[in-house]
Amino acid sequence: MKIAVILLTGLLLTSCGKSDEAGIVKNDNSSKRKRINLNNTVVSEELLTLQTDKTSPGQNDTLHNNLFGRFFCDRAEFFIIDNPQNDIYLEKPRSIVLFFLDGELCQTKYELGNNIANRLYKELGRCRIAGLDGKNKKIIDAKNILVKSAGETSLNHQLDNYELKWIFGDKEIRYRVEKTKDGTRFTYTEKLKAYEKQYNQIEKYC
Repeated sequence: MKIAVILLTGLLLTSCGKSDEAGIVKNDNSSKRKRINLNNTVVSEELLTLQTDKTSPGQNDTLHNNLFGRFFCDRAEFFIIDNPQNDIYLEKPRSIVLFFLDGELCQTKYELGNNIANRLYKELGRCRIAGLDGKNKKIIDAKNILVKSAGETSLNHQLDNYELKWIFGDKEIRYRVEKTKDGTRFTYTEKLKAYEKQYNQIEKYC
């Protein structure tokens, strides 16, 4: 159990890392909104029936066969799905991690193989952007975030270590492009804004 909790903490730190928000990105399609997958009361049928890739031995496994573990009086459950069949914004994820608290889906994290920042910007509109290192903070502070080329507006290609954030009511989307010693990591996360607070309460009192 101790090892499992350590692994869980690593997952949480990876998906919930905080950074100073240093700018707001706007576009002309700010009213265009993509529906968040999170559901406050019931997990959607799509998520409940997620299966692993057909080429894997567990092709008939449902979500509950991908349980990573239960923690804190079984009030927190975490599921890891490798090579899922569904996609996110036309990109097939490498893995999906689902975070449940008291039976409610509170956070979904997608690990991607390619950068979808410009796709998200066009689909979701206005967002906040934070640099994760000195170079990216300087670009953002100089308001050199967007560039135009051939009539298309996109994020400055010099940005390579940053996080984008959208808030829709009680829900939040974060997209992180993060430089690591092994290369660049692309992580898309949907969550309830109260997730960390709920998690800390469960951890404290259970």
